[in-house]
Amino acid sequence: LQILVFYFFSEAIYGLLTNIVWGKEKVDLLANPSFKQLMQSSLFKVSTINLVRLVSYVGLLSGFVLVTTNSNLSIETFGEIWAIILLVTNLPKIFYIMKLSRNLISFQIPWKSIGKYILASAIMSISIILFNSILEYDPSAIKFAPQLALVIIISMVIYFGILISIDKDTKQLVKDGFEF
Repeated sequence: LQILVFYFFSEAIYGLLTNIVWGKEKVDLLANPSFKQLMQSSLFKVSTINLVRLVSYVGLLSGFVLVTTNSNLSIETFGEIWAIILLVTNLPKIFYIMKLSRNLISFQIPWKSIGKYILASAIMSISIILFNSILEYDPSAIKFAPQLALVIIISMVIYFGILISIDKDTKQLVKDGFEF
């Protein structure tokens, strides 16, 4: 499951960068673009790299399934390897679209801010795991909901408390919210 977090993060970055690349493309504004113009456009390049990624993902996953069909892999191990294949086949696509978008416009990814949010999320996740051990599931929603609400509230306080203490933009946002 943790591996999938990185995959979905990379997909979010890919979506943002794809919007940059497609937003700068002008071939679709031409009245009658030639086949050559379309083939050289970033619309085609981005779609092609995505298709190549999907074919490589299906190929690797199929090969893995064929090789491990008669093995004694647990479902958890199989899921972890599947997630690794998904992430590994996605990375070249991300690097390609990043290169393509940086050739079109100048930008920098705010890695420091992203790191702060990841740190706060990791600490919040640890708190959820710790509080989850004291959480007792009860089929009765009336008995279980208050316990769950308490875990959620404590985790939110931890998350936003960390963000407020380490991120000046979040601190300013909270300050502006109280002034409103």
